[in-house]
Amino acid sequence: LMGVMLEDEAEKILAANGDKNQAIALLSGKELTLKGKDGKPLRSAGALQHLMTVFVNYPFTSWAPDAGIRGKKVQETLKKLGVEVNIKVDPEQMTKIEKAAFGEAHSLFNQQQFVQAADSYVRVLNLFPDGEACVLGLSELATCYVEMKEDLFADMVVHHLAQRFGGNSPVMTRAGDQLLRLAIMYKEEKKMPDKSEAAYQLFFTYFPKHSRIAGTLYMFGEQ
Repeated sequence: LMGVMLEDEAEKILAANGDKNQAIALLSGKELTLKGKDGKPLRSAGALQHLMTVFVNYPFTSWAPDAGIRGKKVQETLKKLGVEVNIKVDPEQMTKIEKAAFGEAHSLFNQQQFVQAADSYVRVLNLFPDGEACVLGLSELATCYVEMKEDLFADMVVHHLAQRFGGNSPVMTRAGDQLLRLAIMYKEEKKMPDKSEAAYQLFFTYFPKHSRIAGTLYMFGEQ
């Protein structure tokens, strides 16, 4: 809450072409007259510190993804203002955060709460746009949109999955498997042959090195 309040106040100042230094102080904190044990001046916590504290220390809460997205936005704003603030997060801790964030979205998906799952996945994928968890997330996000009958959004996600993770991507095989899963879902479950054919075409275009490419081409050849 403190982070959001400080961020909103800074945004109002910047929108009104106000004091940039005041906005920077709200976003990144300001130097205090008190000094630490090392003799260096202490700093008050700004929006960034408050938001990242929630994101890093409380990854299993429902506030963590939003805090992470806001923290990222604050860093970008500060960069535009000429201030570089790097928040270092232990890689092991970041893995836990990623797992927790995707876990919440996946749980909603399994409960068939597709609207809530889609919203959760969009927020998490903005924070973690790469890796194996992202591949499954995009696949399930596309499924959510299909269930919600948001066909254009589903098409966008399916294309993104193929274009981003095809070719020489480290997770190419996993992405190709998920694309085939979507193609089969369209054909067998949803009775949408045009969508299924489009997904298969993306597979042939972007996954020429996939282990299942030959078998899938052979299947189409027989048909």
